Amino acid sequence: MAYVGAGGDWLKAFVNAALAYGVVYLYGMTSLTIFLSTLRAIAEHQIVDDDEPAEGKASIRNMRPTFGTRILFGSHGFCEHGTHHAYPVIPHYNLPEATRQFAESKPNMAYGKSYWGVLARALRPRGQSGSTVSTADLTRPPLTTNMDL
Repeated sequence: MAYVGAGGDWLKAFVNAALAYGVVYLYGMTSLTIFLSTLRAIAEHQIVDDDEPAEGKASIRNMRPTFGTRILFGSHGFCEHGTHHAYPVIPHYNLPEATRQFAESKPNMAYGKSYWGVLARALRPRGQSGSTVSTADLTRPPLTTNMDL
């Protein structure tokens, strides 16, 4: 008879292994979810080209959807991020059609690069990106308080 653990209890060993696997699995899935969410936010808001419309220090765009990006990033209309910001009352299942309709009259609402294309442009060195945004432009203005007024 095989000896498992201190008491030789197979059920206890199985439960301990299942719990350990569950913790490792959940940790991995949580880490992957946070990583993909961060990539999605960078792709949706990072200014990578001079000709992109910007709102403040960020760009808001519609990404060209692909099968892979719909599964990883855009299952609920994330590819239509610009349309969602312009018209937040449109339900996510109507965003693709709304984006196509708005793109006819507003070219900046058309689908642009894919998520991967935007991320590749964002990762290029600053001198090659074509962007005029410098790190000096990204500094915050000094805070004022009621005492300063």
